[in-house]
Amino acid sequence: MSYTSILEAQQRLYRLGIFQRVDIQPAQAETGVATRDVTISIAEGKDLTIGGALGGTAPIESSTGVNRIAPLASASIAHRNLFGTGRYLGLELIYAPPNRKDVFLTYREPFIGRFDLPIQVTAFQSDDFRPHTHIVQRGGFIEATRVARFQTRWSLRYEYRLATCKVHEQDKGDLCTRAQNVLLPGLDRNATNVAISSITPTFFWDKRDDAINPHRGFFTTASVDYAFPLIAANARFLKEFTQTAWYLPVSDRSTFAVSGRVGLIQDLGAGTTIDPATGQVIPRSGVPLSERFTGGGDTSHRAYPLDLLGTACPTQQSIDAGCRPTLIDILANGNHTPAPLGGRSLFIFNAEYRFPIAGPIGAQLFVDAGNTFADTIRFGDLKYGVGTGLRYLSPVGPVRFDLGYKLHRQILAFDEQGKPVYESPYAYFITLGYAF
Repeated sequence: MSYTSILEAQQRLYRLGIFQRVDIQPAQAETGVATRDVTISIAEGKDLTIGGALGGTAPIESSTGVNRIAPLASASIAHRNLFGTGRYLGLELIYAPPNRKDVFLTYREPFIGRFDLPIQVTAFQSDDFRPHTHIVQRGGFIEATRVARFQTRWSLRYEYRLATCKVHEQDKGDLCTRAQNVLLPGLDRNATNVAISSITPTFFWDKRDDAINPHRGFFTTASVDYAFPLIAANARFLKEFTQTAWYLPVSDRSTFAVSGRVGLIQDLGAGTTIDPATGQVIPRSGVPLSERFTGGGDTSHRAYPLDLLGTACPTQQSIDAGCRPTLIDILANGNHTPAPLGGRSLFIFNAEYRFPIAGPIGAQLFVDAGNTFADTIRFGDLKYGVGTGLRYLSPVGPVRFDLGYKLHRQILAFDEQGKPVYESPYAYFITLGYAF
């Protein structure tokens, strides 16, 4: 007999999403009895749910690479208890003008035969926006997930999707247009529009005391993504990623948190192709633009805007000298702005001190270090940033404002007068939830 076990059983039943009331009562017994009968009373909730939301977002415009506030709307309809068996079928639509249109159709099977193994099948279309880059992805995946002992979770996913680099007529210099007409460093023309067939095992271990506002504990996750030719898929690569975060209490309400993440990609599509314009023999890449690592943003390196952490090579002489770019300069409307080529490796380290100010208002001081790399990790090329921020602990999680400052700015390009164009010295973010 354990009231902790009763509470855990009640939570598991609520997490099914099909009951509006769960009451577990043990039978009366004298003190010291280790085993008792229990009575479980449940009331089913509404099977069909319809939801919607209106809000605002700051999407990256593919044509300008600039964040601009735009409305955001979403709608969903779901049946949580098909045929009275706990099966789930749901449709979700997300729209942000002018170009973002995301659609997700999901079916969940709570178990397969006699095996306690949930299966999820999802078909989707989504728009992935990066500065001067718009990638449309369509496809689907099937995933099996197993919650095991010691708060660990294992999953295995097979996914097939088409990634298309969309050309915008109003932005003749966007990355998709340039990739089709100009040889970009480290990027094969065939790596922009691809079909990807991949299988991905993932491990997740969570020992945090609170997933939304952690004060102590740790979590770690690791995944391996193997893409191989199947059903006209033409991407071939092996992609590994791991992240760990530790939370150390300094006082009752303050926490020191550290996080590290590492990503590596091995190109298995090694080969050569002929440039039709020059007749030059060039390497053929199996790593699509959509799968390359990018860094920077509110959950990454906060001294850099989203996806704009990387290395720029402002001149051909620097490339000839061994510089391997993961950022490329785009001249749009008379302004030099970077666009992410992405890299085949990633390293990011974060350290943050979180402390209270008054009531639900707190602050944080942080140091971020890391970079994306065209090939292998080079610790001598790490980029460093420091910053601070405020947070408000709302009922749905911390609302956070962060301001990050670069300790060293690199040259992105040279203008028409030969003057260097530097990165912006800072980046700021307003978001919901902690960075890690």
